[in-house]
Amino acid sequence: MASTGEKKVKQWLKRKLKKDFPDCWIYLAPGGKFGRIGVPDLILCVHGLFISIEAKAFPGLELTKNQKHESGLILKAGGLASSMKGKDEVKYNAIVSAIRSRIEVKLRISKDNKNNKSEGGSDSGDDREAVSADGS
Repeated sequence: MASTGEKKVKQWLKRKLKKDFPDCWIYLAPGGKFGRIGVPDLILCVHGLFISIEAKAFPGLELTKNQKHESGLILKAGGLASSMKGKDEVKYNAIVSAIRSRIEVKLRISKDNKNNKSEGGSDSGDDREAVSADGS
């Protein structure tokens, strides 16, 4: 179970992220016997960008070997992975800046792709689609 300090950091992060990215989806991963070892505490999706943040109660607390491994897998898959040690405003602002930079690149690429489609006469509009539970 998360310590009181870590729980406060998670709640603080969630509040701030919802304020900075009102349309984001946030999942607080369960720990202990109910979760997968090493999975970051916060998983979020902002404009299609997958982001994970491991919360630590205080500066000086390091990520475990499993947490480093999971973060590496997330980075390898193209997501963003970070950690937050305490309520560190400087680190939080760096995370927000990284998210916004990736969103800007994603939007620029999307705009370029739409322009290329419209030049070819085929612009389908929104490329997002829902997939049902059975994969159809």
